[in-house]
Amino acid sequence: MEQHYGICRVAVVPLRAEPSDKSEIGTQLLFGDHVEILEKQEKWWYVRNAYDDYEGWLDFRQLDDISMESYVANHNCDFLAPAQINNMLIDAEGSKYYLSPSSNLPLYNDGFCYLGSTKYQVVFEPHVVSAGAERSITETALFFQNVPYLWG
Repeated sequence: MEQHYGICRVAVVPLRAEPSDKSEIGTQLLFGDHVEILEKQEKWWYVRNAYDDYEGWLDFRQLDDISMESYVANHNCDFLAPAQINNMLIDAEGSKYYLSPSSNLPLYNDGFCYLGSTKYQVVFEPHVVSAGAERSITETALFFQNVPYLWG
């Protein structure tokens, strides 16, 4: 069977237990998360998140197709949206996208990231992921204080 891959093209996508808008949400994808497409049923695709191996159903319109090479290249995303509330991208038409902290910035370079053929201007300073980088655990925890826990 031929393998298919996708990348999340919207800010947040629910991954559901069953192929239905009424089904419980098990987890979410963030912008730039990449997935392996395991099954297709009409508008619903069953996917596995490359980041944590969680699986679930999503509306296929929330993904862009990517090649296996892009899927592999995105495994080591070095740039993320930081822990702040004003993480904004702007596409070529001027549409604005507000990202959650820790959203991936695929193929980030010189203030732009790329999702397939779409180029986005990154209007914030990305968090650079590196093994030696340290951030205060307390600072990060306080940023997320009072954020509700999502249960499907």
